[in-house]
Amino acid sequence: LLVRLGVTDVPEAGNVIAARVREVGTRLLEAVDRARTYAGFGLPLPEIYNGAEGLCKKAATGKDPTAVVKDLLARGEEWVALHKFASDFVTFLADGRDKTFELSRRLLDLSQKQPVPGDRPEAADILKGAEDAQAIVRGHAVLEKWVAYRDAYHRVLAGYRSAYQQIYKAVAEQVRDLKNALAIGEPYRNAPEGKRDGVLERYFGAGGPLHLPDVNVATAEDLLAASTRYSLSALLGLAVGLSGWRSTIEAELLKLATPPSGPTPPTPPPQKTYEWRPLAELGGRSFGPHQTEELERQLDQLKERLKQKLAEGFTVIVK
Repeated sequence: LLVRLGVTDVPEAGNVIAARVREVGTRLLEAVDRARTYAGFGLPLPEIYNGAEGLCKKAATGKDPTAVVKDLLARGEEWVALHKFASDFVTFLADGRDKTFELSRRLLDLSQKQPVPGDRPEAADILKGAEDAQAIVRGHAVLEKWVAYRDAYHRVLAGYRSAYQQIYKAVAEQVRDLKNALAIGEPYRNAPEGKRDGVLERYFGAGGPLHLPDVNVATAEDLLAASTRYSLSALLGLAVGLSGWRSTIEAELLKLATPPSGPTPPTPPPQKTYEWRPLAELGGRSFGPHQTEELERQLDQLKERLKQKLAEGFTVIVK
């Protein structure tokens, strides 16, 4: 039985056997205490660790060697099951799977909150992968079925990445086509040369609402970051609204070409502006019931920074 509990040097003397049992019990209780911490962070572990104190504490702290050994023999299979859980858990952490799991939860959450359009070829596989992963989570079987969970997560990652890349590329091409069309249009040609390019730059340049630079989604982290800056819904909405953007930009170009009536009013002092993009700072983040303090801390930091900008005379523009 001790061999099944990971003891390689099984002694014959009763006192030494009891000492080995205490060592095993202490080790299992330490693993269980760590597991309870991770479970509090949302790792779906099997419920076996909940009864560890009742199973091991008496043997781990008992003074009578005979009683210690008898307690182990009476519930030996339960000890073996707890030992397997502890070994699987230690391996899970040693391989960094806890970090992969956290990353997968963020991506699965993204695939639900910003779903791929249902008519895309990746949609069915993303949905099936997410369902398979969630079934393992609900069964608290991530340790036991890690390979299956990881495969389901990778299917979601591959499908979402493919859809995001293609949608982003298609919208970026439409935006480039719009810019090119504006550059050869009559409102642009009639606008003053020294000012018309500034109008286009304000919309299509860095920081502008139609600025879609090249995007890298090689890793899950890259995909999450890109989706924070430009979510699927934002990209699709941008594509739908391009005609409206065209009208807005052309109207501004036409205004440049219209001669002013009456005396030129004095130029107002330049306005100091600060663009705040809440989606860039908080998009893709999730806060569970146990993370109230972290949410409050994040919001307090944002509030103080915005108040400081106002105190410095900036006008805060929410993008």
